[in-house]
Amino acid sequence: MLSKLCKHKVEDNLLSPNLWQYSYGKHVTSLSRWLATKPALKFDNFLVEGLRDKLFYITTPPGSDLFSLNIQRGRDQGVPAYNEWRKFCGLRKFRSFDDFGKFGSNLSLVYKTVDDVDLFIGGLLEEGENGSVGPTFSCIIGIQYHRFKVGDRYWYESSDPDFAFTIDQLNSLKSASLLSRVYCTNFGLNEIQDNIFMIPSIKK
Repeated sequence: MLSKLCKHKVEDNLLSPNLWQYSYGKHVTSLSRWLATKPALKFDNFLVEGLRDKLFYITTPPGSDLFSLNIQRGRDQGVPAYNEWRKFCGLRKFRSFDDFGKFGSNLSLVYKTVDDVDLFIGGLLEEGENGSVGPTFSCIIGIQYHRFKVGDRYWYESSDPDFAFTIDQLNSLKSASLLSRVYCTNFGLNEIQDNIFMIPSIKK
């Protein structure tokens, strides 16, 4: 039955709890285990069809999709171009479309200069390591999460003497809040790997 669940299309389930409610929630445990034990698809330069062409599908021209929305959002909000973000992150700025490799010729048909390339486009065209995003997106994501943490004076790991937890308290909190434990407690799982972000392996 789980294989049947996996055939549901992303465009049909946006903002819908259908996958969890299917058969009155009978398969929540199996679906949760599947999410925690199956590897993500390898990162590439293109969005899957459901996200690219159908997620916000409008039947009348010109239609809409997540890819074009992200580009337009960046322009509406004044997000600097791709090269400016590379400079911000301490990376070498691209000087010509040839720096984009096999994608350069196509980009030159759309953009007047390499400095016009949108962040979302340039970031997607970078090669990552081990299924990750490329260096520019890695830089931006890292900065965002760092600021979430250090900018919150009530962050539980804060060293502020007025309300900081003791080492023992911190260890207790971290032990009790493991996502793997949350999965087992809420989704009916009897066991799961300690680090839920790592694919389990069979020890020989």
